[in-house]
Amino acid sequence: MALADRVVARVSISTQTMEVHHEGRHLFSLSVSTAKCGKITPTGVCTPEYLSRNHRSKRYNNAPMPLAVFHDGN
Repeated sequence: MALADRVVARVSISTQTMEVHHEGRHLFSLSVSTAKCGKITPTGVCTPEYLSRNHRSKRYNNAPMPLAVFHDGN
C-alpha cells in the first residue's frame, strides 16, 4: 500500500481548517481557504491533481498560497 493510500486529509468548510491523519493517527491541523464569498465549495471525496509547496496566485496579484492543493481543475 502506497503512503498516499494511508493519508487522509479532512477539510472543514465551516471552520476553514484541514486535519491530516496517517493510518488513523492525527498528524497536524492547519488553516485553509475554501471558496470566496458567494461561491460554493463542492463537498465529497476528491483526489488532488496538483500540489504546490510555494504557489503564487495568478488571479490575485501574485498572492502567496503556501502548500496549495488543487483538484477538479481549480
